[in-house]
Amino acid sequence: MKKILFVGKINESVKDIEELLEKHFRVQICQLHTEAVADILKVVTPDLIVVSLAGVLESDSRIFEILSKEYRDIPVLTIGTDEEKGLVYGANSHFENIPRPADKRTVMEAVCSKVDASLVI
Repeated sequence: MKKILFVGKINESVKDIEELLEKHFRVQICQLHTEAVADILKVVTPDLIVVSLAGVLESDSRIFEILSKEYRDIPVLTIGTDEEKGLVYGANSHFENIPRPADKRTVMEAVCSKVDASLVI
């Protein structure tokens, strides 16, 4: 089973996406804190990292530097507005953004594409 690290400010939207993903993947959820993500990545090697950008402007965005430099071999999907994306990581090609609000099908299609899985909703 493919492993996904889902990073975000824990809210209803994040919980809804986690529920969707955990039906098909092994999901580890993590708060949007650089140290917490770095600690998890020391012990878990996910097939994909999904980051909810909601609330990222109020938190430490160094996580994107770490992901793009130290974990380039792990694909990263973000879910956020164009403004959030632009302020956090701009045009960095290591990250692919799903515009928010994103429906379940869009999220699943993007995740399945990144982990080479069949789409089942």
